[in-house]
Amino acid sequence: MAQRPVFFDPTGRRKRASFIGAVALIAAALVLFVGLVLSILVVPVPEGLDLHMEYPRPEASKIVLNPANPRHRPLTASRGDSNVNQTIAAFYTPWDDASRASLEKHINNIDILAPVLASVTGKDHKFLYQRDDNLTYLLQNASHRPAVLIVVQNVAQDNWDGPDTARLLNNAQARRKLLGQIGDMLRAEKAQGVTFDFEALPDSSLTAYLNFIREAKAQLGPQGFAVTLTAPVDTTVWNLRAFAGAADRLFLMIYDQHSMADPPGPIAAQGWFNERLAYALKSVPRDKAIVAIGSYAYDWTNMPGGGINVTPRTVEEAWRIARESQAQIVFDPVSGNAHFSYSQNGVDHEVWLLDAVSAWNQLRSIDD
Repeated sequence: MAQRPVFFDPTGRRKRASFIGAVALIAAALVLFVGLVLSILVVPVPEGLDLHMEYPRPEASKIVLNPANPRHRPLTASRGDSNVNQTIAAFYTPWDDASRASLEKHINNIDILAPVLASVTGKDHKFLYQRDDNLTYLLQNASHRPAVLIVVQNVAQDNWDGPDTARLLNNAQARRKLLGQIGDMLRAEKAQGVTFDFEALPDSSLTAYLNFIREAKAQLGPQGFAVTLTAPVDTTVWNLRAFAGAADRLFLMIYDQHSMADPPGPIAAQGWFNERLAYALKSVPRDKAIVAIGSYAYDWTNMPGGGINVTPRTVEEAWRIARESQAQIVFDPVSGNAHFSYSQNGVDHEVWLLDAVSAWNQLRSIDD
């Protein structure tokens, strides 16, 4: 007699259970697959990482702001005529993340770009030129490529090297060597010219600087390069008319009314800005004037032992400090500049800044 198969199930219950199990597995696999697809297509965007440097948390200043006082009103702005056609020039510093991000966003809206790529400093007048691959990529892919004026500064370790620059300007051999190096740099960058940003120069060296600009124009001009420079307008020592005659363009630096060498105050009060602009345009033809406006802050600290310490800050840094210290940024209608106060480690700080409001009002003055 034949034996019954081991897996024989005359009732059919095992078959029905196996079928239900298989259906359940298929359904579970289908749910997992749909979940996988959704996780790929619908990706939540997290908030940006907080990458700022750690520092002792500031506290709101004990200075009481009175809303009834016009100097203590919240930041405000008013709109004006935006129909004026302007040439937009922008400085770019490759080492600053905010500057890089701004250039990436606005490169097609810029007519003249002045990237800071070179410096000349020291007793041996060392010329340092560093290419920026990000800049090269942006220029190659820009739908509206701006004219490029490479900035050459006299900065060493975050300090203006005025004395050594003065010695350079009085050394004919050093000047010729520098201009040759600059010419090579401009050709390598496919640039349209150079911007000399030599600051903290002794007054006695300005005549030599003027002669150097003339030499630069005579040497670089025939090669098709423009020669421009930055010029302060808060001093009568500079012969703006002569510099304008020697160069193709002048960047008029109308800021630092209160600088790192001064007590706290507006960086470029509107009245002061208007007066300095009118003064400069008496000597500089309008077709050679590029008005440079500021967008930064100064943080003044009264030191416990006496004296004042000043720290330059970006506008973003100033906003962050105001937010974290819960200090209210107020608009000073007298100067047209914003400011606030805070306390950190028991030390009082006063911050003045040039921001979008001051820039807007200054642009209105330039339009007029």
